[in-house]
Amino acid sequence: MISKEEMKKIIKWLDDYCCVIHQEDTDATQEDLDGMSEIVNKLETYLKKDETLDVQQKIKDHLKETIQDSEENQEEIDSGHRPACEDGSDEILESLGDYASALLSQIKEWENQK
Repeated sequence: MISKEEMKKIIKWLDDYCCVIHQEDTDATQEDLDGMSEIVNKLETYLKKDETLDVQQKIKDHLKETIQDSEENQEEIDSGHRPACEDGSDEILESLGDYASALLSQIKEWENQK
């Protein structure tokens, strides 16, 4: 598998190569260059899509962590390991967990619609 950094280098090299070929007298023919800009665009799109997927995964991971934090907090209270906070922060954390759970469910539903 090609890493993101390697992909960026390939895209830069191809882009630079096309520019140089157009400016210099080389053995490259127009046939060699046909479609090269489309290939570079496809590679850039692929790279952006991959980066978008990374961000999506980070969002889902963050939501899962929020749910887990909320559940662990509630377990500590329910098991008597600590009293509930009187300032309402436990309720806020519980609400965040509920919201994260609902949002994660919605994301999964959207993904299944693709």
